[in-house]
Amino acid sequence: MKIAIYEPDPRICGPDSWAQALKAGFIALGHTVHTVSFTKSGKPRAKWGRVVQWESSSSSCKMTIDKCAAIDDAGDLLDQYDLIVLTDVKTPTHDKPAFKEGLLYPEYIEVLMQTSTPFTSALHGKWQFLEWETPQGMTAVQGSPFLDTLVGLDNFSGFLLRHGDHFMEHTDALDDVDTELMPLPFVPHAVLDLSLKNRRTMATLGRVIPTKHRCFLNYVIDSLMSNVDCVYAGGCGLANGPSYTFVTFEQLLEFGWDGVWNGEPISYDEADCIVLHNSGTRSTKPWVATSKDRRVEYRGAYFEPADVLYDAVVHVGITCSRFSGGLLEFSTLEAIDCGLLPIVSRPFVPDAGGDFHLEVIEHAFVGSPVPKSVPRIPELERISTLTHNAIERAFSAWHVELVKHNRHVLTTHHDPKRHAKLFIERAL
Repeated sequence: MKIAIYEPDPRICGPDSWAQALKAGFIALGHTVHTVSFTKSGKPRAKWGRVVQWESSSSSCKMTIDKCAAIDDAGDLLDQYDLIVLTDVKTPTHDKPAFKEGLLYPEYIEVLMQTSTPFTSALHGKWQFLEWETPQGMTAVQGSPFLDTLVGLDNFSGFLLRHGDHFMEHTDALDDVDTELMPLPFVPHAVLDLSLKNRRTMATLGRVIPTKHRCFLNYVIDSLMSNVDCVYAGGCGLANGPSYTFVTFEQLLEFGWDGVWNGEPISYDEADCIVLHNSGTRSTKPWVATSKDRRVEYRGAYFEPADVLYDAVVHVGITCSRFSGGLLEFSTLEAIDCGLLPIVSRPFVPDAGGDFHLEVIEHAFVGSPVPKSVPRIPELERISTLTHNAIERAFSAWHVELVKHNRHVLTTHHDPKRHAKLFIERAL
């Protein structure tokens, strides 16, 4: 068969990591598969297929695009395939402008309307709802305002993959849609040298944004942990204020740590001046902060997780719980592949099973940290102690056999051939 994986807006995100793994699954089954996207000009974007370590996330995109065409020619390209897999049932960067402008269709739906080839897709999160179904405290564009239009297209296959049990609880638009619960697909490929592992080094992967709670982890390290190194890695989006990579660095300086920013030593007073007067802090730069026997380091964006996780043994994933209803993040799977023992908060324990050895923090982290402070969550000291205890348990539990066990689960339970086969069986 000939299969197109359609990504409307290639970028650094979970659905794109999902698509790359799924592509490997189709290829392993003997099918021809291309990742496709469309631009107004028909020319591919410079960032596709590259990672620029010390620039904004907007400059990088790990996904490679095999075929790119003009939007007006989308039908001619997609008609050449037997099946289209849309990477996600919603594309926020298309949905938001279309919704605000009162358009009938966002761009990715206009593309799918140009072809008769059947398409399928997947649910990657729990916030699926139409405008009139918007839960209290949310806005319509945070949901999937065009979901009913998408599944109502004549060439919709009637089948969707879902990665959590609660991903349809806020909408009736999927009542008549066939779905299947599956874990995230993943292709293990890290080559481990376990002799490099530092038994007191932990890491946190993923985009460096407030909802990943690095400021909270800084607080735990400073207030409770001794004799520990910590690695932060991932791209950072830049806005008008300082880069969040710098905010996490500056917080440690406020705690009294010594710091080196982009190769230059910086004291707290100098850092405060830089935030106010130097636009350089809006850049993503390498930094290291130290205090007695502790070290925290930011290693930048990465293409291969093993390049930044070579010495770590524990991975702490405490993303804001609003993003998950039973879904491991790809950063956790990447860490498992690299031989780390994963820590997750309760909402990220997967519904789809998988016998990983996980350390679980029994608290749902919510909200976003205030810059240069810790998250405004109840009972801060109690939650900090729970997090510290989970980290210490993970350090104590890590051993080679556990690494082998978790990687075996990753290889079998998350094998993308399972997902590719299911799409072919249920969407055609």
